[in-house]
Amino acid sequence: MAELAAHLARRFGLAPPDVDAITEAAMLHDIGLYTMTPAYHAFPRPLSFEARLDLWRHPVIGEQQMAKRDAMRHAQLRVRWHHEWWNGSGYPDMLAFEDIPVARASCEPSNCMPRCFVIDPIARRWMSSKPSKR
Repeated sequence: MAELAAHLARRFGLAPPDVDAITEAAMLHDIGLYTMTPAYHAFPRPLSFEARLDLWRHPVIGEQQMAKRDAMRHAQLRVRWHHEWWNGSGYPDMLAFEDIPVARASCEPSNCMPRCFVIDPIARRWMSSKPSKR
């Protein structure tokens, strides 16, 4: 996933430090979840309200884990925001539209890119651009 995220970031025309941060965040975006090791994570069933509240902590814990490892601040914030949705219903900060950095969109392409392309004008421009010849 990190390789795909880096490719998308370069296609968006982001600066090399942003591409590096996105790559790092894509590799470690669920580090908070793995740090928590919740029992409910191993069982494929709907989560209780309490378990969902607990799960919503993992992006913040992930940001803290990244800080402990001296990760770039860009990467820390992308880990924190990897579950934010364009309509503001995500977590942990309920960011919406312009409040979510565009570079965050490349962090977790399998979960957010389809939603991003519907709303985000930069993503629309990227989708409509001609593929580069290699």
